[in-house]
This record gives sequence, structure tokens and C-alpha cells, in this order.
Amino acid sequence: MIDSLVWLLSRALVVPLLYLPPLRMRRRGNENLPKTGPLLLVCTHISVADPLVLMAAARPRRTHMMTKSEMFKHRPVAAFLRLVKAFPVRRGQADISAIRHALDLLSRGECLVVFPEGH
Repeated sequence: MIDSLVWLLSRALVVPLLYLPPLRMRRRGNENLPKTGPLLLVCTHISVADPLVLMAAARPRRTHMMTKSEMFKHRPVAAFLRLVKAFPVRRGQADISAIRHALDLLSRGECLVVFPEGH
């Protein structure tokens, strides 16, 4: 329930800001994103804003993001990340539990965002 409210608020408040100056975000090629079924978005990570921009660009699909485990060390940040469907991955090692979770999401037809280069 709470995560649905956060998702709706982010779409109502954050997404419109991305389309206003100075950002003026534009989406192209949306017809190439499947509306249903498993979707893996693999992106270059160059800014802390990248996850928000990807969430907005992937709409109406709800995204799940593989996020470096260090981000989950602070409780308020971890709580927010869980609300926006992020899950931790331990970098620099084979994190089998994160891989299994990612495969489970895809097997359920979800949209998964991965930033393999990290940040």
C-alpha cells in the first residue's frame, strides 16, 4: 500500500519536474519498450539522478533496481530504496542472492534496471 502511494506521488511530483527547464527531458523510442513481460534495462551510470530519470523514462512500467549494498547502510535511505523497489547487490563478488532475486523479478514479468558500471 505505502509503496503504491510513493510510486503515485513520484509520478505526480517528480516526473513532471524532469520535463521542465532546465532539464527538459525527452523520451524517444518508447514504442520499443514492451508494455508487459520481462524487461531488462542496462544503462550507463554517470549521475546520482540516473535512477530517477530511468524510473520516469520507463513509465508506465514499474522499475526494480539493483543497487549497491552500501546504499542500504543508512536506515532512512534504505527505507526509501525499498519503497521504490530497489534491492541490494554486493559489488566486487558473486552475489548469488541478488542474481536470484533479479532472475525472479524477470520470471514474473517485471522491469529490472541494472547499472553494470556502478557509480
